[in-house]
Amino acid sequence: FTTTMKRLFAACFFVLCCCSEHSSCAFTTPWLAPSFTNNINNDEIHEPSRLSRFKMYSNEHGNSSVLAVPSAKCKRWGRGWEHRGRAVVMIVAYFLSLETCFMFCPPLCLAVTTETDTLTWQLGNGQVIFSNPTKIGDMTLADPELLGSGGGGAVFAITNTQKQSQEMDKQPRVALKISWTKSATSVQNECKILKILQQNHVPNVETCLAMVPYPFDESQQRIMIAMTPVIDDTIISRISDLPTQEARQQVVSGMLTTMVRMLAAGVVTTDVQLLISHNGNENQQVMFIDMTEAKVVASTKENAPVSPLSIVDKALAGSFISEVLVLVPDTEASMVRPVVMDELARVQLSELSMNADLKDILLDQLQ
Repeated sequence: FTTTMKRLFAACFFVLCCCSEHSSCAFTTPWLAPSFTNNINNDEIHEPSRLSRFKMYSNEHGNSSVLAVPSAKCKRWGRGWEHRGRAVVMIVAYFLSLETCFMFCPPLCLAVTTETDTLTWQLGNGQVIFSNPTKIGDMTLADPELLGSGGGGAVFAITNTQKQSQEMDKQPRVALKISWTKSATSVQNECKILKILQQNHVPNVETCLAMVPYPFDESQQRIMIAMTPVIDDTIISRISDLPTQEARQQVVSGMLTTMVRMLAAGVVTTDVQLLISHNGNENQQVMFIDMTEAKVVASTKENAPVSPLSIVDKALAGSFISEVLVLVPDTEASMVRPVVMDELARVQLSELSMNADLKDILLDQLQ
């Protein structure tokens, strides 16, 4: 049940309390309150203010609430009925969880307002449970919106309510990917690859902000990673669907630049997936997403031994380059070689040094 439904049932229960002459003046949920007996003393019952008909009180642990129904009628009730009603409610509440109570007798179930909600999604590959809000690293994430689900995991757009930097102010929402048990290794690899790309200043890829265990996994194998940015503009499925030649050229140039920079970082991937956004002719963005299958095939560390690529890694590099080039529309095919060569020249002037085998494979594909 959502918080709204809980509050609705609380309101129903409040009405029943006011209408019943056998009801007591205060009730509590003892499974959430270890010291609940201290909360229902007569001293805890107060007269209502003009602005409220009932009040919520917290115990000393700060994790329980008491719904007090203070009214003039409470004072007129007999002590016997008050104690009997209070005892009955405490015993029933102790043995029934909220879920059971809602299932069998919703109107009589006391809904307790807590600081967090538990949200559940039943998806094709499994179940996702989320505590709203939840903390990941330095971030407090709340209000998840399901973006999609696949073999790698479920991806949500989620609001970062506790921004730690001006950079995060520009990106109030982050992408949260929750793995399945079988895909945990791939999602962990994705975060590792994204950090390598970030270290090598590769543009148009996501940034992995944090990686933590998924708390609702009995096997303790699933993980979740937080990434940025989340693109909220209109999403285009193909480059050729962009309305103007200027927009298409802008996206093609960004895609080819990212490909060259990834190769310079020694990283290739398979099943290339692009996220293309369109917000007017002057604001197109292309993003390489889903790096779960990416692999480091060449080291870029200083003084690292330069070794030839294996046959498998050469095949992976060739496949990666081919997948990117096939995404270029025919109308923009003539710009491929000039853009790639310009970016290779920039790489040559930078601190990066592209592996010779990767460079040869790239140049061969441009013929």
